[in-house]
Amino acid sequence: MTLYDEACEPVTAIVRTAFWDKAPAWIGTDPAELERPHVEITFADGSAPLYCTPGQARRFAAGLVRAADAAETEVFDHVPVSPGAASQAAPASVPPLSA
Repeated sequence: MTLYDEACEPVTAIVRTAFWDKAPAWIGTDPAELERPHVEITFADGSAPLYCTPGQARRFAAGLVRAADAAETEVFDHVPVSPGAASQAAPASVPPLSA
């Protein structure tokens, strides 16, 4: 999948399952959960890979879904702002001020 870095340049991320019979020495410890099947996220730009347990991957995915839902809600609740311009709009999660 294609993601964007801080400079808005596309970065390819590859998400797959992985398994190590023995965790590599560069990890520094021997985390048993990484010696079982786990999720590996690598980046085509050479950035450091990410590794997570299936449970961590599910929690990360759930967080992404919640953030995507919130982002779509923000789009419909606020007037668009030109790139680089400061927004005066409060996030949808902020309760309205009472009179």
